Amino acid sequence: MASNCRLKPQAAQICWHAHIPLTVPAKLVREWLAEPGRRIELHFIPAYCPHLNPIERLWGLMHRNLTHNRCYATYNEFCDTMLWFLNEKVPKNWSTLCDYVSDNFRVISPQDFRVLT
Repeated sequence: MASNCRLKPQAAQICWHAHIPLTVPAKLVREWLAEPGRRIELHFIPAYCPHLNPIERLWGLMHRNLTHNRCYATYNEFCDTMLWFLNEKVPKNWSTLCDYVSDNFRVISPQDFRVLT
């Protein structure tokens, strides 16, 4: 954990998502994190809860864009397409795709929906 603080000195807060229950972190770790000036904030998510895990959301987005209703002739073609998606399409379209991956939910404008009463 301390190495993450050294790797990101400009970050005000470092959020760490862990798949372990609250009882697992050792008392020593909890005490270290509670010290003043620590910038790591632990977020515990259930062992199987893909909708809360950003990497699972990214994999889901990749599958929707690359594998649904598609067949690749070779494994290498699939690998090339997957790398193109992760290295080019995601960064270029991050302003749109981040809503599907991040913990931030999209803001819905009242003009985009109507309420039926």
